[in-house]
Amino acid sequence: MAAPAGHYLVGLSIAQGMTRDEAEGRRALWLRVVAMLPGLLVGNIGRFHHDISHSLLAATVFSIAASLLLIRLKSERALFYFIAYFLVYASHPALDTITIDAGAPFGIPLFWPIIAQTFRSPWLILPNVRRNSASLFRVHNVHLIIREVLIFLPLVGLTRTLGGSWSASRKRVGWLYGSCFLIAAVISAISVR
Repeated sequence: MAAPAGHYLVGLSIAQGMTRDEAEGRRALWLRVVAMLPGLLVGNIGRFHHDISHSLLAATVFSIAASLLLIRLKSERALFYFIAYFLVYASHPALDTITIDAGAPFGIPLFWPIIAQTFRSPWLILPNVRRNSASLFRVHNVHLIIREVLIFLPLVGLTRTLGGSWSASRKRVGWLYGSCFLIAAVISAISVR
């Protein structure tokens, strides 16, 4: 499983990519925290991490409940937020599928309850978080968090750059961020083998 830093940065990049302007981005500040929610919903993270909170059904149920709340609050963009909630929530189990899984059952139950099988990506980009009675901030985990920042911060920059007009300078910056993201992801994938 990935560390909270990776989940937050991926959620942030999705939230930034979906908001229309900076004002909407500030109003949707809480949206990026949703990416960490599946890990928080399970209580004892190490014990229940491969549970139903990491399924697309859980993402759908959460998104419907949050959208219904927004409709009740008279939000004009409930469908937009349903899609945003779903994508950000689903980014958590998706990121966990590209992380080395050191605990049985191996993989994530993405399609629970339709398919009981767990899934792992053949392209692993991140090492796992080591959880036990010791602190989360062990040397291994600190290295993982640094790796996540190096991989996903350029993704955040890319989604931020993609918003707005596409001037020549924005295109160059977008290419730079995109290239850094891909290079960091490939280097990380090679190093976890």
